[in-house]
Amino acid sequence: MNITDRFAVERSQNWREWAFKIPFIQLKENWVISIIPPFCGAVARFRVRNNDNGKTCSVYLDCFDELGCVGQPYWEVYPIYDDCSRCYLNEVDELIELIEESLKGE
Repeated sequence: MNITDRFAVERSQNWREWAFKIPFIQLKENWVISIIPPFCGAVARFRVRNNDNGKTCSVYLDCFDELGCVGQPYWEVYPIYDDCSRCYLNEVDELIELIEESLKGE
């Protein structure tokens, strides 16, 4: 893919507009994040590690129902009990709860 193709994807999915719709997320003191490329149709992706126990989880934002059938922009956190869980874009408190549940390490 050349830069022109990439710009076409960015324009078609309004990435600049989404950049201002994605809420700020206050992470816990003992968590660190790694921003990763938005592969497989996600608009944003990152990993979170709990520095206390070394557990990690993956989080992505799907704004176009490319990866699931939610009907509106949502976050997905994996793993949670060998599965995944979802919450809506602006449900930041719930997102933090899902990440916390994933990082418990049980």
